[in-house]
Amino acid sequence: MLVLSAAAGGGLWYYQQTNSTAAQIDQLEAEKAVLADLVDRLSGQRRVAEMIVTEQNTNEDGVLVTDLLFVEYDTQGDPLPPKSFTVLGDSVHVLSKVITFERGYIEANDPMRGQSIALFMGIHGGAEAPEDAHPIDPIGGQPDIYAGENPNITTFEAELWEKFWDLARDEELRAKYGVQTAGGEGPWTIFRPDTLYTLTLATDGGLTLEQQPVPAIFRVKAD
Repeated sequence: MLVLSAAAGGGLWYYQQTNSTAAQIDQLEAEKAVLADLVDRLSGQRRVAEMIVTEQNTNEDGVLVTDLLFVEYDTQGDPLPPKSFTVLGDSVHVLSKVITFERGYIEANDPMRGQSIALFMGIHGGAEAPEDAHPIDPIGGQPDIYAGENPNITTFEAELWEKFWDLARDEELRAKYGVQTAGGEGPWTIFRPDTLYTLTLATDGGLTLEQQPVPAIFRVKAD
């Protein structure tokens, strides 16, 4: 009986230890998955616009004229209707407003403040003044990025854009909305044909303008 009792006790101890170890492993794996998800969110980017040069020529005044095709993407990653712009010069500047939120909202994947937001105001060439930039969104109208958006997010973001410059200078107002920074950005680079230019927005940061060759299939002209 003593032997059987000892064996049973040993079996129970082994069972408890095995279950305890398995539970610890499961917990560690769950924590690892949460951490990986957090790292992905904090280091993530999303594509917000793409541009290509459709034509580039020098006019009679000796100024380079650049024709652009501009496609913006909504917060779901779906393309909005393309827009065409003609700017003077080969350096292209995109005037933008960018709002970043406090890290805690990003970590919690908050539905309205879980990533930075950007609004494109205008675009101009290097031979043009910023005040002469061509509007990207209709002045006084609802930005195209709100199309089909959750109305709660639309209202929240619209309020932020309306108070944008107040947010930029008022620390208490930023704290009220959970805003980390609010400021203007104007990423730019030299534009050339056969190149795809992509504006991306960091989850917890600003805009970057990247470029890569246009895929060869898009350069082939059908007979």
